[in-house]
Amino acid sequence: MTDPTTGRLRVDGATLHYEVRGSGPLLLLIPGGAGDAASYDGIADDLAADYTVASYDPRGLSRSPLEDPRSTQRVVRHADDAFRLLRLLSPDAPRARGRLQFRGDRRAAPAHRPSRADRTRGGA
Repeated sequence: MTDPTTGRLRVDGATLHYEVRGSGPLLLLIPGGAGDAASYDGIADDLAADYTVASYDPRGLSRSPLEDPRSTQRVVRHADDAFRLLRLLSPDAPRARGRLQFRGDRRAAPAHRPSRADRTRGGA
C-alpha cells in the first residue's frame, strides 16, 4: 500500500481530513454511511495507477471534526463539502464516485453543483 499525502480543508462548520495518492485525472471517492477515507484503502492503490485518487472523512466522522457536534447534518452540506474538495484538488472537471446510502444522495452533488459532477451511476 502506498502512503497517501494527507491534508485538511476548513469548511463551514467542520474541518475535513482528506488523502490523495497517484497521478492522472482526479477521482474523488466519497464514502457512504459511517465510512471514512480508510474505506477505500483496498482499492485506492489500484486506482492510483491511472488517477489522482482522493478520499476523505465526511464531516463529523473519524478525523473530520465538527465545530458544534450538536449541529444538524444535511445532505446539501455534505455535497458542498465534496464540491469544495473537488475545487481544491482539481481545476479541471474531475470524476466523483460514492456509495449510496439513501434515496436522493446520488443527486445531491450534481444538483447542487451540476458543472462539477460526472453523472456516473452506482457506487464504488
